[in-house]
Amino acid sequence: MEGAAAAHVAALYQVPMVEIRAASNRVGDRDKARWDIPAAVRTVAEICDVLIEKDGTMASEPLTSRSDPLTRASDPVFQYVDAHCHLHDPRIIHDIPGIVQRAKAAEVTHMVTCATMEENFESTSALARQYPAIIPCYGIHPWFLESLSDTGSRC
Repeated sequence: MEGAAAAHVAALYQVPMVEIRAASNRVGDRDKARWDIPAAVRTVAEICDVLIEKDGTMASEPLTSRSDPLTRASDPVFQYVDAHCHLHDPRIIHDIPGIVQRAKAAEVTHMVTCATMEENFESTSALARQYPAIIPCYGIHPWFLESLSDTGSRC
């Protein structure tokens, strides 16, 4: 769901976009002992190493169309977007001003914050209204299907 929101932001600003994702776990139970976050981070780092040069330049064509997919990039990177975060999380929501400030300092122009159940729709919407850099994304994560109301919720 968040990839569509990031693509929407890129289209609004007419900015070329590439989304790099790696899964740390499969959808299913929430047993964090089975998650492999270090492997997911390594995968993203390896892909970024191919796509983004140390001087901040990026590939101008898809890897699949290059004769040598491991060739380094040459076009400037215009913007960075965090395409998947959960800023409504009660463990961090108190620090949203700091998070937005640190993201801006790191040249992250937008953050797509993903609501995962109806319960977080309003807080996600409120964050997006307060901070232009926050793009809301609404969905029901499979883990939370049982919490879905009969009528559904609308923001």
